[in-house]
Amino acid sequence: MKTKSLFAILLLFAVILFTGCKGEEPLFTGGKGVYVVGYEHESVVAKLWKDGVQQKLLLKERNWSVANSVFVSGNDVYIVGWETEMTISAALWKNGIKQNFPDGHEANSVYVSGKDVYVAGSGNEGDGVVAVLWKNGVRQKLSNLLWSEANSVFVSGNDVYVAGREYEGDVALAVLWKNGVKQKLSDEYSVANSVFVSGNDVYVAGGERTQNKYSATL
Repeated sequence: MKTKSLFAILLLFAVILFTGCKGEEPLFTGGKGVYVVGYEHESVVAKLWKDGVQQKLLLKERNWSVANSVFVSGNDVYIVGWETEMTISAALWKNGIKQNFPDGHEANSVYVSGKDVYVAGSGNEGDGVVAVLWKNGVRQKLSNLLWSEANSVFVSGNDVYVAGREYEGDVALAVLWKNGVKQKLSDEYSVANSVFVSGNDVYVAGGERTQNKYSATL
């Protein structure tokens, strides 16, 4: 009798477990789907949404975190942003596992090409921050000007494009780096937020202020 009761309890537990897991797909797997990253405003916690189902990325309690960019390559999901642990630190999550950049302030964009992982953002430099690109965790400084940032990275063939901005005095100027070589995009107060390459054409989206009016710019 006791054996039958024990069997019934185990069977009920198995049914509950199966019912709870049925239809659930691990978020940190690649494949088809819509991936969105950001953060929860009230608690400032980085999150991934895959087809509308959310997953927190914060690994330690009481830390703030923000996710800025996501890239899916095969079965791997790469997310970049930043997390606070005493100070703000750039972070990369691969399949939910975090990797910090000790010299990084904020990670804004990620792009994966083959086995190479490119992360654009800003790195700590003296009393300020500078635009940087990490390739497989190795830092490349893109700008010599303090208070510069890299906002977007795109890889086309052997060429690496990074869009961002530099501050010259009190004026921010949109810039594009191609393989580390800078091209200034505007002489007005501006910012470059995203870059995309199609064939021989390079598209950069951002904003520019002219005559005290700020407008979206391509």
